[in-house]
Amino acid sequence: MAGLTYEPIATTTLGSDSSSVTFSSISGAYTDLVMIANHKWASGTRVSLCMQFNNDTSTASYSDVGLYATGTTVSTGKETLNGYNFLGVTSDQWQLTTLNFADYANTTTKKSFLSRSNSLGTSATQNITAMVHMWSSTSAISTIKIYPLSGNFLTGSVFTLFGILGS
Repeated sequence: MAGLTYEPIATTTLGSDSSSVTFSSISGAYTDLVMIANHKWASGTRVSLCMQFNNDTSTASYSDVGLYATGTTVSTGKETLNGYNFLGVTSDQWQLTTLNFADYANTTTKKSFLSRSNSLGTSATQNITAMVHMWSSTSAISTIKIYPLSGNFLTGSVFTLFGILGS
C-alpha cells in the first residue's frame, strides 16, 4: 500500500534492569502498530519472552503457533500461556524482536499479530523464531506489556512502538 508512514509513538531505553516494559494509553488513530525491541535479560537458562494486552492475565485469552530454530535444531509448537511466548535465548545475548499488530484498534474482531526474533549468539546458540499470535478479545489494544517469564531485561535494552498511518 502506497503512503504508509511509521510514526514513533514511544521509546523506552532501560537505564536499569527491569522486569517489564509497558506502553499505555495507545491511541486508536493508526491502522497498525509495530514494536521493535533490542533487548537481553539476566538469566542462566533459556527464557520465554511474554506479552499481555490491556492487563488481561487470563491464560485462556492467549495462544500462539510458531517455528523455532536454535543452532542446528528446528521445531514447531503451539502454546497457551499467561502472555505470548516468543523465544528462549541464553542470557547475555542481545535479541532483536519485531512485532506487527494488524488492525489493533478494531473492536469487532479478535487480535492477531506476527513476531520475528533472532539472537546474536554463537552458531550453536543463535535463535530464530517466527510466530503467529492471537489475543481472544475484541477490545482495542490500548496497553502492551512485554516481559521475560523470569529474570529482568538488562540495562540498555531499547523498545520502540510505532503507529502506521495509512494513506
